[in-house]
Amino acid sequence: MKTIGIITNEDLGLSQKEMNKPKTRISARGIVLREDGKIAVFYKSKKREYKLPGGGIENNESIRDCFIREVLEETGCSVNIIRKLGMIEENRENDNFKQISHVFEAKVINKQKKTNLTKKEKDEGGKVLWMYPEKALILINKSINKVKASKYENLYHSRFIILRDKKILEYYLNSLNNDTKWNGLYNKYIDEDYKNWQDYFKIKMSLKKKFIDLVIKYSNNKPVLECGCGTGKTAVYLTTLNIKSYAMDKEKDMVERTKRLSEEVNPKNIVKAFLGDIKSIPYEDKYFSVTHSSGVMEHYSDNDIINLINEQLRVSDYCIFSVPSSYFEKKMLGNERFLSKKEWRNIITKSNGRIIKETGYHYKTFGKRILDILKKPKKVFKPIALYVFVLKEK
Repeated sequence: MKTIGIITNEDLGLSQKEMNKPKTRISARGIVLREDGKIAVFYKSKKREYKLPGGGIENNESIRDCFIREVLEETGCSVNIIRKLGMIEENRENDNFKQISHVFEAKVINKQKKTNLTKKEKDEGGKVLWMYPEKALILINKSINKVKASKYENLYHSRFIILRDKKILEYYLNSLNNDTKWNGLYNKYIDEDYKNWQDYFKIKMSLKKKFIDLVIKYSNNKPVLECGCGTGKTAVYLTTLNIKSYAMDKEKDMVERTKRLSEEVNPKNIVKAFLGDIKSIPYEDKYFSVTHSSGVMEHYSDNDIINLINEQLRVSDYCIFSVPSSYFEKKMLGNERFLSKKEWRNIITKSNGRIIKETGYHYKTFGKRILDILKKPKKVFKPIALYVFVLKEK
């Protein structure tokens, strides 16, 4: 059975101690998934603690029965277990106590009206919340330093709980990304360069203002389509401007991520996100006012780019795309082609499109660009990092 992790005093920044025949508790907990992609998080408001549903075995019940019972009590939901994720161990050395948790993923099959909380859970302000797993991880991370003690649990005990569930949720999210390229790459990129996903979304939309303004300018009463939507940030942002936005990607996780973001940001105007290859867009001629893409075309050969432009102009009035110049510093997938503006113009002339506007923008904030200049003064004259082309059919 897969071991998700072992938590010790060291994880709390405390000195390790040897345990002598510790008292051991067996429990079950994990991910409870609703049909809309949100998971159950048990929140204790008086402690400011976020945790996953679960608890200890009672009356010689099986591990699986324990998990199903605990979920029903804490969330009011009946579930079917999808899979067992593994086991996680807590060595609470100060208390000479060991807890071994069996971790499951389950799907809600029936929601009941009431939970069945213990006195302790009620006293601590326990209630179930539903949120997307990415958001749950952010809140669990924050609660490590914000959690308060209660008459039932001290800070030492509570922080073990939060660290345990943080590891479980991280393992779960990683398990979803193992078979994809872009979803995992974006997660790594956001984690390294931004405070959180919300920070990434806000900054990226600000930096892409020139690009977005062009999509707005050339859109009309027909919808717009993002070709290769990635995290979905651009398609979703356009819905906040009352534009009917479609998005397609060939990775299922990116499509699902776009749908989740869309529901969170603007539930009144949901992006129509779907799985597909932009080499063959499943819509009739001129169905869209604009097809747009960012950081997509540079991954293809010259002939493929020509065909992609032709296909986009088949289904739309205008094709707008941005691509990195040779001054762009970050490679994600590794096969990016950093072509000159002249090389892009030559490729475009071989397609069915003609250029009606050219512009560009930087991908870094002004503050980060100043830091670059301080590190390498030559960068003060650095040209634009991203080219933008607006095409119309010849």
